[in-house]
Amino acid sequence: DAVELEVVARSGLFVISPLATLLAVGVLEATAGLVLLVGYRPREAALATTAALVLITAGVAGTAPELILAPLSGIVKNGALIVCAAVVWSHSPRPVPTASAPPPCPAPSPRASTRSKRTVWA
Repeated sequence: DAVELEVVARSGLFVISPLATLLAVGVLEATAGLVLLVGYRPREAALATTAALVLITAGVAGTAPELILAPLSGIVKNGALIVCAAVVWSHSPRPVPTASAPPPCPAPSPRASTRSKRTVWA
């Protein structure tokens, strides 16, 4: 979109070119979405996605404040996605800390057994 290219160009926050930066961000967003869909480490994925959305949204709002209230802007979409990520975060199982290995069983004592040593013939 020409507006997105203009916003990235105006911000000066791009690597190589505004188009290359938008393509890289798109690939990263798609990858993050797939990680969330697969369910791999959902809390960490939701946290990373939310952080990226907040940073991108703040950057766009600072560079192009006219887009803050635009109904079809990425800012509105990102706000909704941040809420969705918060829901994923709150409903994801918390990681269970792994316990260290239990101590080994004590060796049997060398004292004699209490059983009788007689052989029983049937």
